Amino acid sequence: MVRPSRWNRLCCLVAGISLAFASGAATELPSIRWRPDPASSSRQVVEVAGVDPAEWAVIRQADHAAADWGKAWLTVFAEVPGCTNPVTLPAMLGTYDLGTNALRFTPQFPFEPGVRYRAEFSSPLRPSSIGVLKAEYVAPRRSLKRTTVLREVFPSSDVLPENLLKFYLLFSAPMGGGTSYDHLHLLRENGSEVEVPFLRLEEELWDPDMRRLTVLIDPGRIKRGVQPNEIMGPSIREGGRFTLLVDAGFKDASGTPLQQAFRKTFQVGPPVRTALDPSTWRLHGTRAGTREPVILQFSRPMDYALATRAIRVVTAGNARVAGVVRLLEHELRWRFVPDLPWIAGPHRLMIQPTLEDLAGNNIGKAFEVGATELLDRQVPASDVSLPFTVHQ
Repeated sequence: MVRPSRWNRLCCLVAGISLAFASGAATELPSIRWRPDPASSSRQVVEVAGVDPAEWAVIRQADHAAADWGKAWLTVFAEVPGCTNPVTLPAMLGTYDLGTNALRFTPQFPFEPGVRYRAEFSSPLRPSSIGVLKAEYVAPRRSLKRTTVLREVFPSSDVLPENLLKFYLLFSAPMGGGTSYDHLHLLRENGSEVEVPFLRLEEELWDPDMRRLTVLIDPGRIKRGVQPNEIMGPSIREGGRFTLLVDAGFKDASGTPLQQAFRKTFQVGPPVRTALDPSTWRLHGTRAGTREPVILQFSRPMDYALATRAIRVVTAGNARVAGVVRLLEHELRWRFVPDLPWIAGPHRLMIQPTLEDLAGNNIGKAFEVGATELLDRQVPASDVSLPFTVHQ
């Protein structure tokens, strides 16, 4: 809705645009183009360019969210084989950005190779005689040579807790999204498949490059006293042996299936239901003038993604030390190598309280507390500091 205080100004702008069209002063039509996403080479975006700047000015006066004015002007559709009434097809999901004189649509998932797409641009400020501007695009098919592989799965250990919260899947190339759960299977030792073990989210949990997928175990199968757990039991049971299977039908961003299926077989240990305690960790320092690593030894395996970004190294003056982090020994050891040689003096590891172990337990806060257990949490309000000294 436009604010009343801006109404007169908007009316003048709209009237001016209408007069310009009537007099022929603004006869150049905008254009729709399909181009690579500047933020990710694995995606294409749709842009409408060449729109009269006065039209942008009118839109900028309105109090609409980007999604609202974007959908009003630009919609993108995917052709569905066999559909006889394309008008009924829903528009693709994605985000809209308004630049200086261009409107950009970024799809939620990359365009599928070989699929025909249609973009339609219709400005409510232009005369009806101009009509709707349309453009079609067919994402090019690429070589069917299978080159993409699933490189790693985290946790990397062969023994995982019964209340494991998530898996991370790391691929060698950008993947196609939207059908991931169709290619993920959890198998028992006898080969039978566990029923609905994963939490199926409408929006899959991909990193921006579409190379890392986060797969959550259904929390309802983890927490005690919850109906899914009471009826179906845990997705994985202590003492059992299970296999996470990612089948070869999983397609990458080019529409090509994986080079081969991936299997991770693991034993299930007891659940872990206690909060993280940094006092049980061991910190190994280093020497000045070298680039020797600082090592933090945990008392239990940590969540791979969180451990790589939730811990930072700072100096006594709180300046961050740049370097490279790696997790070793099945995520039991955090290793930091500085970009430049160490400078002598006091340093600290600053650890965010969002750090988790494999079962979702945080520092001072367990993921689950049973109804009959004593709730005695000491949750840190800020980062936890672990001091160390770089010696001469």
